[in-house]
Amino acid sequence: MKTLNIFGISALTAVLIFFTSCNKLDVNEEFELKATIEVQGNNAQFSGEELLDALSESDLIEQYSSHIKSIEVIEVRYLVTYLNGSATQQINAGTLEVANADGSDAMVISTVNNVNLMQAMTEGSLVFDQAAVDKLAGLIKSEPHQAMIYLRGDVNETPVDFTVVVKFKVKMVAEVI
Repeated sequence: MKTLNIFGISALTAVLIFFTSCNKLDVNEEFELKATIEVQGNNAQFSGEELLDALSESDLIEQYSSHIKSIEVIEVRYLVTYLNGSATQQINAGTLEVANADGSDAMVISTVNNVNLMQAMTEGSLVFDQAAVDKLAGLIKSEPHQAMIYLRGDVNETPVDFTVVVKFKVKMVAEVI
């Protein structure tokens, strides 16, 4: 009888250890999603947009799309990769925004003031609004894994002709398939 109880307790303990350690089997990955926004125009006010399609941007999102437990945006960086303007052209005031894939319900991720576009050809970090990046994280996590990214503002010189790459560093937790 004691042997049966010890065996039963041992088996129960093994089962409990297995099920409580399942979270250790989760996939924890950090990766980058990029939105490339081209801005052109003859007015001081500008607007550019890019549909961020996380499914096509990341093999990990594609692989674990229906098993994602959480997504967290942990860093937002930017880099001007193309500029057809003077060395003194700058963004006087600008916003980086996230919206649903259809463009609705936009939220401001970050604001910038007096950013020299030539100097922005060196990568910089943005201070971001947590609620806005949480919205982005939710859009990345859920089908169709897409978000509209907007860059809006005004410049001190026209015409406007530049490209900026916005990089979102993302942490994903997903169930092992």
